[in-house]
Amino acid sequence: MAQKITLITGCSTGIGLNIAVKLGKDAAKKYMVYSTMRNLGKKEPLETAAGDALNDTIFIRPLDVVKDDSVTNAVNEIVDKHGRIDLVINNAGIATFSPLEYTPLADVRDVFETNFFGVVRMMQAVLPHMKEQRSGHIINVSSIGGSLGTRSKPILFGFGRVGLFYLTA
Repeated sequence: MAQKITLITGCSTGIGLNIAVKLGKDAAKKYMVYSTMRNLGKKEPLETAAGDALNDTIFIRPLDVVKDDSVTNAVNEIVDKHGRIDLVINNAGIATFSPLEYTPLADVRDVFETNFFGVVRMMQAVLPHMKEQRSGHIINVSSIGGSLGTRSKPILFGFGRVGLFYLTA
């Protein structure tokens, strides 16, 4: 069985890092994982967690979901090398933790640009390839926090994630 060519966004920490390592260290080597992050200066935790799978089944690449060229370059690199992308996991996300009335509008725009439009940008980049190959899966990672506001977590984070929920549903 051919390896599933997988692209994951937001792999410098947390869920993205853990998914990349879990898939990349699969004993049957079912996945070839392109683990991406916008800042390669933060790749050390992923390199450490990947261990022997690094550059075998786990590959680290730059990808900033808010930049068209970055998305296009990453997707094209994978398709040029493998002829396909089988699985995309849209995980990249950011949050701001200041109360809305003190949050600069530029920060609000950044949250939406990453958490919602970044997913749209990724989907627009990979869907033509998946349609052409007549296969593929896209998983959009969201958060229950996207629908719940609390005193300790301003609702701003949730705005972009709620949009993602409706895009995915």
